[in-house]
Amino acid sequence: MLDQTFFTSSCFTNMKLHRCMVNPIGAISWKNLKNLWVSYGSSDEDLIEKILSGSPVLETLELNLCYGYRRLNITSKSVKNLVIFGYKDYELDRSVDDVIEINAPNIQSLTIQYEINLLKILFVDVSSLVKADLNYICKGIRYRHTTPKEEMLKGFIMNLSHVKEIKIGFFCSEVVSCLQAKGFIFPSNVKFSEVIEN
Repeated sequence: MLDQTFFTSSCFTNMKLHRCMVNPIGAISWKNLKNLWVSYGSSDEDLIEKILSGSPVLETLELNLCYGYRRLNITSKSVKNLVIFGYKDYELDRSVDDVIEINAPNIQSLTIQYEINLLKILFVDVSSLVKADLNYICKGIRYRHTTPKEEMLKGFIMNLSHVKEIKIGFFCSEVVSCLQAKGFIFPSNVKFSEVIEN
């Protein structure tokens, strides 16, 4: 458990929280924090909101194999880069849909990588996005058939039509092949890695 004084320190500019129990009693005040990397932990919407409201110059937020959040509401004008590296919710009630929403009107770069065990990621507002990097894989009982995987990638591409460049990596290659076999035409803003193209 981290001491409360840790949550009000202004000396941090870059921070990595790995397997930490982040449970501040009061507000968070990281006035100089620019880059935050959180890994292997439950991060609900309230905690993420506290972090964002207390980090006024935060530029990059990376959630590495975190879980527990169902909506990322990032309205801060300073946050430009969002990285979601894996999503596995071990506590999720499997009777509900595995869906998260992203509302981040000011981010310019979005990266979704590694193992994403979700049916959908819905974009509420990513209107400032310039670049998206998609290199993820879907596993688990819900993904024995390819249709949900295809729908997710297709949804990404259609909802990111305004983005200058969408880069699709190797882990999506099987889904790309299935979509191409069904006649789906990828728009010109989609770029593939060399492995997929070969």
